[in-house]
Amino acid sequence: MEPEKTPTERRTGLPSRLLIELVIGLGLAGAVVLVAWASSTAIRFVYGGY
Repeated sequence: MEPEKTPTERRTGLPSRLLIELVIGLGLAGAVVLVAWASSTAIRFVYGGY
């Protein structure tokens, strides 16, 4: 059985994990903005500028 990690050992992976989650979140947010912008442009094009 593996011994339990001390709080200092457990904390070492936290900054890298937070950075990865931040990058994923920003990527998803960027994708949503891109899709929203593209669809609003398409709507204006299809309906003649409305």
